[in-house]
Amino acid sequence: MSASLSMVDEELVVVEEPRFDPVESVVTNKWTFYRLEGKDLRYLDEVEFRFRIYTLRELVTLARSAGWELVEAVSDPVKATPYKPYRSPFNLVFRRTVST
Repeated sequence: MSASLSMVDEELVVVEEPRFDPVESVVTNKWTFYRLEGKDLRYLDEVEFRFRIYTLRELVTLARSAGWELVEAVSDPVKATPYKPYRSPFNLVFRRTVST
């Protein structure tokens, strides 16, 4: 993953530096904020955060262990568009398992 520069508005610039750890399946992202002053960038602040990327299988396994079952996976929850692996993000619908 390489750094990218984005103009938020006429004077705010963000440099995003994501790093992916494939062993832990974690993305660490650093955002550095600058104010555009003429042709110069003036440093404002930065923030770094991490998030875990889960596979569909991992999420279903976690849900089952907590008493939930997968009802469906959709790419668009408003239109209920079916999830297509490798082609779209997914939104999951779970139902609480009924205990007898």
